[in-house]
This record gives sequence, C-alpha cells and structure tokens, in this order.
Amino acid sequence: MDEEDFLEIIAEIRRQFEELGIAELGDIENYITEFHAEVDYPDNRKLAIEMLLAFDRFLSVRDRTTYNDAMSRIRENCAGPQYPESAVIFLSERESHMFHVAERQDLSEVKDLSEIRKAMSSLIENLGGMGLIHE
Repeated sequence: MDEEDFLEIIAEIRRQFEELGIAELGDIENYITEFHAEVDYPDNRKLAIEMLLAFDRFLSVRDRTTYNDAMSRIRENCAGPQYPESAVIFLSERESHMFHVAERQDLSEVKDLSEIRKAMSSLIENLGGMGLIHE
C-alpha cells in the first residue's frame, strides 16, 4: 500500500467516525506531536493505525470483557465478603446527547464487543501496526 491508499483509508475512517458521532477521534490535531517549536506529523500509515487504535480504546471502555475483567480484579482485591455487584457511571447531558445514551449507565449492561475488537486488532496488524498495538 502506498501513501495515497492510506489517505483514502484515513478519509474513510474519518467519515465513519463522523457517522458514529465521534468525529473528534478523526481530528488530525489529536495525532500531531509537538517538540518545542517543531510539529511532527505522522506518516499516513501511522496516522491510519493511530486512529484505529483510538477507536479500539473508545470501544474498550464500552466492552463487556473490559467490565468483566475490572469487576474480577475488584473482587480479587476487596477485603471481606462484600464487594460491588456492578458499576454505574453518570454522563453529562452533553455526553449523553453525543452518544445517544441515557445519562445513567450501568456498565453491567454493556455489550460484548470482543469480536469487533479482535477484528480491529487484525486490521491494525494487517496495516503494519503490529508494533503499535500496545504502545
């Protein structure tokens, strides 16, 4: 794949983010590194991969597997027989509107996104991002 191919991939990723209501993940400014007065723009391949990694992080906090892992750790580390049964977060009105969900979110009710996340990892790997997956 060449730079033009990656530009098309980036445009599609940004379009999909916009459609999902998470356009901020496609904002190129989020992926620019600044060292003193110099601005370092990632190459198109790395930018596409970084965007997909950001989407994977977005999914991970909404994934039942992440919730189950967190609750297991909490249970393992709680002293005594009592521990939280679930976790609830409260979103701002803005966040609730942005993600089209209720302001009160019981994380025990989140969906299992593990198959989608496996596909994301595979896509990132196929784009040459193996070394970037867990940086």
